[in-house]
Amino acid sequence: MLEDHTHYVEGLRFELGAEVILEHATEVSEALCALETKTFDAALVDLSLPPTHTVQEGISFLEYVSNSDSLFLPMVVLTSKDLDERMLQQLLRLGVSIMHKDDRPSGAEIVSALRLAVRGYRFVSPLLTGTLGELLATDLATLADLYSER
Repeated sequence: MLEDHTHYVEGLRFELGAEVILEHATEVSEALCALETKTFDAALVDLSLPPTHTVQEGISFLEYVSNSDSLFLPMVVLTSKDLDERMLQQLLRLGVSIMHKDDRPSGAEIVSALRLAVRGYRFVSPLLTGTLGELLATDLATLADLYSER
């Protein structure tokens, strides 16, 4: 898990129990080092990360991993940040699942999102579905390749 708040990670470990083993990285360089040396089934990633504590820091990490042949793995974004249309588009194009912390996802919901990601599915937080509908209505042509005709 790439998350800079240690207390949040400890709470999440308690919530997830033995179902998910979290390795904690507090910054991008730590996470990349772990990805290069160990094997993971999926990554749980916060967007606001050091050193800048901006959403772009997390998106840059996701883009790097998504575009890497050797590091690629399913990723679930777990964030408290508001996502504008442009950021949501970036995340959808990267094929990541997105969970918003304000939805207060339970440990079971996070485990489900991770399992879906490992199986190749995407999960989008209920909090973001309103934005997603607006985005699809206004920009369907550019996102059409992400979805089947159905």
